[in-house]
Amino acid sequence: MSTFDENSTVPRDEGLALICEAGYGVASHEELFKNLTTAVNAVLCGDGTFLQLLSADYGTLKRFGPIPEATEWSDEMPAGIGRLRWLFEAKEPIIMDYTRPHIKDRIPKFALEHGYLSAISIPIVADGSTFGICSTRYKRAITWECDDISYLKICGRVLGSLVSSAMTENKHISLALLEERKRLSSEIHDNVSHLVGSLSLCSASILASYEEGDMDFVERGLEKMEALCGKTIRVFRDEMLSLRVPLDRTDEWTESIIPILSNFESEWGIKTTLEQDIANEPLSLNVITSMHLSRILRECLSNVVRHTQASRVVVSLHEDDSNLLMTVTDDGCGFDVDAVSPARFGIKIMHERADAIGGKLTIVSSEDGTVVRVYVPRIGKW
Repeated sequence: MSTFDENSTVPRDEGLALICEAGYGVASHEELFKNLTTAVNAVLCGDGTFLQLLSADYGTLKRFGPIPEATEWSDEMPAGIGRLRWLFEAKEPIIMDYTRPHIKDRIPKFALEHGYLSAISIPIVADGSTFGICSTRYKRAITWECDDISYLKICGRVLGSLVSSAMTENKHISLALLEERKRLSSEIHDNVSHLVGSLSLCSASILASYEEGDMDFVERGLEKMEALCGKTIRVFRDEMLSLRVPLDRTDEWTESIIPILSNFESEWGIKTTLEQDIANEPLSLNVITSMHLSRILRECLSNVVRHTQASRVVVSLHEDDSNLLMTVTDDGCGFDVDAVSPARFGIKIMHERADAIGGKLTIVSSEDGTVVRVYVPRIGKW
C-alpha cells in the first residue's frame, strides 16, 4: 500500500466529489482557486497546494493559492523548466523527492529549510489539452502506486473541467462587455451627434448674420443656441445616469427603473407613468435581461425627447406564465418607422438588445403616438 493511501482520510470517490463541490457557486476566480486548492490539499493529505496556469503566450505559469511557510516561492515561472515540458506533453504527474531529486528538478532551498520533503505535480487537463498544473507539497516522504497515479490524473481532469468552465465563462463575459461597449458607443453617438450638429449649424448662421449686420437674427440665434446647449447638457446627464444603473441586483428590477422615469419627468417636463401587472412581485430578472431592458427603455425615452413632442409617456409591465411584456407608449406626433435612415443606430440596437435576451421588439407609430413593445419569453427564470 502506498503511503498516500495510508494517510488518506477521504475515500477516493468522495474526494472527487469534494473537489467538484469546491468549484460550484463561487463568485470570482480568486474564490474558485482558493476553494479548489483547499479541497485538493484535503483530498491528497498535503501540507500546501497551489495551482499554476499557463499564460496567454504559453511561456510562463502563474501561481494561484498560498504555500504555507514558503512565501519566497515565485508567483511566475517558465513553463519549460525542469520536467514541466514532459508533464505538458505526456499529461502525466511528476513525483518529486526533495532529498533525492531528479536530475532535471530544481528544488528551492527554502523548501527544504521549511521541512518539505516531497511533492506531486498533476497536469490540469481539459478537452485533451494541458493548461496548468496542481502541485501539492509534503513534509514527509510519499510513495505513489500505479492506481494512485491514475487517481491523480482523474483529479487533474476534474480540475481541468472546473477551471476551464470558469475561464470560458469569463471570456464570454468579456466578449459580452465588449459588445455592450460598442452598443453604448453607437447609442450615445446617435443621441448626441444630432444635437452637436445643430449647435454647429446654429453657430454658423449666427456668425453669418453678424457679418451681415442682422443683429435681430443674431439675438434670436443666440437664444436658440442657449436652448440647444441646455438640451445637450440634459441629454448628456441622462446618458451618464443611465450608465450608473446597478446591474449587480436581479431582484426588484422595477425599483431600479423608477429613478430613471422620475428623472426623465423632472428634466423634460413630460408626464411619465409606470403601470404594473406582475404575477409574482418583486419582479426578478437576471443581470443580462435587466441590462438590455433598461437600455431599451432609455432609448425609448430619448426618442420621445428628440422626435415626438409628446406630453405624456406610459411605461407598462405585464408578466404571465409565458412572457414578460414591457410597453412604452407616448402621445406624440409619431413617425414613419419604415423611413428611418439605416445610419440611425437607435432602433437597430433596440432590436439587437431584444434578440440578445431571446425576445422580440415591435414598434407601431402614427399621428396619435408611438407604442414600443418588448416581449421576453420566460425560460425557467428571466
